[in-house]
Amino acid sequence: MKRLFILSLCFSILLSFCACDIVSGTSSENLSKTSSSADFKQYDGVTLTVDMHRKSWLSSLPTGMQEAVDIYGFNVSYRMHTESEYVKNIKSYVAADLSSDICDVANFSEFSELFGCLMPITSTGLNIDDLLDQSILYASAVNGDPYLVNGYGNPLQYIDVCLYNKAIFKEAELTSPKEFYNKGEWTVENFKWCAEKITALGNGYVGAVALEEAPYAVSRDSYFALDNGKLFLNSKGKIEKVADLFYQMKKNGSLKPYRGGFGDNKCGMFLTNSKALVVSGYLSNLESEEIQNIGITYLPKPEDSEKQSLSASFGGWGIVKSTHYPEAAGLLLKHFLQPKDKSSAVTGHNFTQNDTFADFYSEIFSDGSVDIDYYIAPHLASTKFKVSLSYDLNDDTVKDINRYYKDKQEDMQKVCDEANKLLK
Repeated sequence: MKRLFILSLCFSILLSFCACDIVSGTSSENLSKTSSSADFKQYDGVTLTVDMHRKSWLSSLPTGMQEAVDIYGFNVSYRMHTESEYVKNIKSYVAADLSSDICDVANFSEFSELFGCLMPITSTGLNIDDLLDQSILYASAVNGDPYLVNGYGNPLQYIDVCLYNKAIFKEAELTSPKEFYNKGEWTVENFKWCAEKITALGNGYVGAVALEEAPYAVSRDSYFALDNGKLFLNSKGKIEKVADLFYQMKKNGSLKPYRGGFGDNKCGMFLTNSKALVVSGYLSNLESEEIQNIGITYLPKPEDSEKQSLSASFGGWGIVKSTHYPEAAGLLLKHFLQPKDKSSAVTGHNFTQNDTFADFYSEIFSDGSVDIDYYIAPHLASTKFKVSLSYDLNDDTVKDINRYYKDKQEDMQKVCDEANKLLK
């Protein structure tokens, strides 16, 4: 009776929350390209299901996935979920043996809650040494086994970036963020200086807007750290410095917390992630000619002496442990994350049309490897223990950043304790 109830529940979930989109590996165009090797498609007829909860490229397969479809013959099906139901749905599928093969793990909270549903990446037969992003393998390792992968030009697992309005920098006669970066001088102090100069133009201008996780992204630091399956508190002290600088900028009007992109197009810079670059992202309010005027570079670095590096909120792609095709799932992820046709990998992900964005991605991933500082933002760390941990730039009641987080230590430790019960 219990099993019948679970089956009924899961089919109900499928009808209520999931929009399926199956893309066949035997389209007429692909068939003409691969007919000579059709006999070697060892997964011909197999359907791999990908669970996700973000707006995506469902109108067509990204470059890497299409490569895998052409080579191996499997089909790809997407199941889309609301964010509030995502974890519950996947757990229900596993319990009812209706599991997906691959799932998008958006943040640490989802990772800890879904950990019991995931299998080590090494169980797929993939040679993980060949994967482009080794840093996520280390960041997601539990008992020595990595559980998440990420890779080339993947806008669904976002890296953090700085976007800037070229016209406004020209109007203010300022060195652009990209030019500062090329000289090795793209620091938070120069970011602050540019923002203040742009704000001084008056008439509604604002130097910069930023997402709430910007202090963690810019500092490349986190109050939480995951080390071989144990979550613990581990701030290096850089978050407070960056957060305090942003707080002072907010007070003088040169920085505003905002998730809506460049707003009325009088903003000089936007500290965001590459979700801004997809068609449905944070820049969707801009006209096409305005988008062409947007430049892109790394986030500013917290100290002049530091190496310029990439950062991203913890997350990646996992393989569900009850999949019937672990090897096929691993192959699909490998091609998706590291397509052979790198020149079209970015445009194949449905990026907003701006060649500068594609050039940026091609440049940073051109060496064949990438090192990303994955951070766990407090507002994305809570598991079953629900508590507000993150300082919000909109919160005018917080006057002392250091004191705020010292007062939150007990709550943060409870999050660690709850997460560690799940990571076993």
